[in-house]
Amino acid sequence: MTDFTIQTTLDVSDSLDMKSDLSKLSQAIQTVYGQGQGSRQIVNIFSQAPSKIDVTDSHVSCNLKLKDGSGKLVKVTSKSNLAKTTIPISEGTNTIVVEWPVGSETMNIHKTG
Repeated sequence: MTDFTIQTTLDVSDSLDMKSDLSKLSQAIQTVYGQGQGSRQIVNIFSQAPSKIDVTDSHVSCNLKLKDGSGKLVKVTSKSNLAKTTIPISEGTNTIVVEWPVGSETMNIHKTG
């Protein structure tokens, strides 16, 4: 029973950490979208395990793997002109760049390193 409680607590903590990171990413996306061409934002995301962040023009999300093997979708809304893409993130710190190049009609997002 104690093991289950610890696992549940860790899952809640991981979910809240990912929601916080996705909120930072969403804010960066919306800032670049609002500032227009030539703008750029960098966000560092820390992950406990390899995962993927899904990006669309209306949200960013991540399907976390919980300790019991099930999954939990963490999703934050975000308005932009980004094309649908998936960004693989590795365990540890991941640097994500959101930019809208001068002369481009759309923004782009990618992981560095």
